[in-house]
Amino acid sequence: MVRRMTRWRWAAAGVLVPATAVAVLAWPRTEGSATETAEAYLSAWSAGDYAGMRALVDGPPADFERRHRELFDGLRLDTAAFAMHRTGGVFAATPEDLGYATFTARLTGPGPDLDYEGTLNLVERDGRWKVAWTPATIHPDLRPGRTLVLDLGADEDVPLLAADGSPLASPADLVTALKRRYVDLLHVPNVAKISLYVSGRPLKTLAERGAATREPFRTTLDPRLTAAAAKALATERGPAALVAVRVSTGEILAVAGNRAPYDQAMKRLHPFAAGGIRVKSLGLDAPVNPGIPASSAKTAAGEARVSVLSVAGMAAAAAGGLWQPPRLVGADHVPAVGRCGGCRTRRR
Repeated sequence: MVRRMTRWRWAAAGVLVPATAVAVLAWPRTEGSATETAEAYLSAWSAGDYAGMRALVDGPPADFERRHRELFDGLRLDTAAFAMHRTGGVFAATPEDLGYATFTARLTGPGPDLDYEGTLNLVERDGRWKVAWTPATIHPDLRPGRTLVLDLGADEDVPLLAADGSPLASPADLVTALKRRYVDLLHVPNVAKISLYVSGRPLKTLAERGAATREPFRTTLDPRLTAAAAKALATERGPAALVAVRVSTGEILAVAGNRAPYDQAMKRLHPFAAGGIRVKSLGLDAPVNPGIPASSAKTAAGEARVSVLSVAGMAAAAAGGLWQPPRLVGADHVPAVGRCGGCRTRRR
């Protein structure tokens, strides 16, 4: 009885083995992963290894390497960096799940930096993951007949504006002084842009370095008040200058002179009798910096000598009871020089 049962059990086990073996052998195997292929492709692209990239592409076109060299050389790039975008989380989808991987790109050269996001479509071929390449793999806007072009132009100037937003054209010598002082903000050398071209014609701009990308430079000058001041001084026979300052803020609203307004009103020192205002109490023994080179009060041989700008600042302080450093530009463009920490005026 025992011997028969043993043979029965062995026979049953022998029947089950073939069925199990067939189920295991039916599953194919793919070498590597989509993530590994994407990372290898982007690493080769960053290194300019176009042959290495080609080996990871499913059916690459004959001009695959030429297209990439033309992009690099045409944009006169110094560097091109590509990195795969990764998503976190336990349930985050992988390139194997999605069939594609996204990446970030940064192209740098003599033109503007070009930053964008792209997509690598991935397919399984002959047991390996491959990149399904199209021109859009290089840049998402590329299609047959489209190219990226670097356009280099002349220098450009950022608009210099009055307080009301109108172009500032006068006083001419003051405008010249402002442009010289703020040349880094007002002048853009080597204007350049990277554009998408279709059949030799520009379709849109992808990146730009020029005056249009900067905010206009606004001053505190009121053009109507400046024009009125210039008209009032035009009838003066001798040298005359005027500076108008807003009492509450120290903003210079008008600069005028019947010779050279900037020099007469803001740079040249004139003999001055302080009268009822104590010059030292206003802190005018320290430099006044309205945002461009200017002169303030100083004492020579017992005589106070001040610029028209300083007198206007003193008058504003006397009227408001608080010294506000006069300024011609935004407060963020004025160095913290010549400020006396909210000095109050004193009368004799």
